[in-house]
Amino acid sequence: MKRLIDNLSDDELVAELEKRGLFDKNGLVKDGPYGIGVKTLPIICVDLILVKKNGPGFQIGVIERVTGSQAGKLAVIGGRIKKDQSIKEAIGHHLQKDLKIIHWRFWFGNTEFRPFYVQQYFQQESSCDGYGFDPTKHAIALTYLVESDDEPQPRKEAGSLVWLTEAEVPAVTAYDHGKVMKQAFASLKSVSR
Repeated sequence: MKRLIDNLSDDELVAELEKRGLFDKNGLVKDGPYGIGVKTLPIICVDLILVKKNGPGFQIGVIERVTGSQAGKLAVIGGRIKKDQSIKEAIGHHLQKDLKIIHWRFWFGNTEFRPFYVQQYFQQESSCDGYGFDPTKHAIALTYLVESDDEPQPRKEAGSLVWLTEAEVPAVTAYDHGKVMKQAFASLKSVSR
């Protein structure tokens, strides 16, 4: 992009950006900075799965979405990392926004710089080749296992919090998050606490 910018006059640059759908015919930003980012770059996100011990096994906490094209389906908690926001701050923001959880900690083995899983979501209507999908954007999600003693209070995108055992992970989930949910159980089995 830098070489493109360096080699074009202002009028040629506006024409090129219009052709790519980023600017209108007057050279004004069509979608704003986030819209341009979504059209040109993958969006970096955090995905969060709550964990709690359940007898000899584990349960994971996921939400039932109430917004967007995936409403009514189970999904992991999460969203984008904003500019100048640390990963840890983004995790705290999404837990607080969707579940009103303030006090949380990383599950054993996870740290801010060590997610348990990385998932890529392509901008399409269904998953392919093990990737997830997101009809709104191409996203790369750093996925963390977290726990909390706070009582979750679902709101915003979360209609409810649902605790699942491995056998209860549904075949159809929002954004094909079932793959990530199954990975969570594989990770939990591999770590003794």
